[in-house]
Amino acid sequence: MDESSEKHFNGKVAQKAVIMKEGKVLLIRDPREANEIWELPGGRMNEGELPAEGLARELKEELGADFQIGQVVHLEQFFQHSDQKNALMIAYLVTISDEEAAFTLAEAEICKIGWFTPKEALALTLFPEYRRTLEIYFNQTN
Repeated sequence: MDESSEKHFNGKVAQKAVIMKEGKVLLIRDPREANEIWELPGGRMNEGELPAEGLARELKEELGADFQIGQVVHLEQFFQHSDQKNALMIAYLVTISDEEAAFTLAEAEICKIGWFTPKEALALTLFPEYRRTLEIYFNQTN
């Protein structure tokens, strides 16, 4: 490809968590979304932050608990229509540091959480990039 015809990525980076417990995945709903759409927890990476560090920070802010960030499950570039920007999503396998810890939700960012079996999760309305992430993860673990 001729370098003059290249268009470099310009967008945000979102790091997301695949959190499993007893065969179920944790999904959240954002109160800012008009539709009943479920998402993976996580958020945007800040300047000067490593993606895994940013994910740990976001999860602490959103859920009020500590997590161990594991391996990357999936990454994907997509166009986020709500912001009209390109985005790169990095999804990690994440474990809860203390499985007995109660979540304290950041109500401005999370209005509902749920634990779903793989079949239940894939039957929900999900953003396409999160659906692909879960399909990849569930296919790897079966």
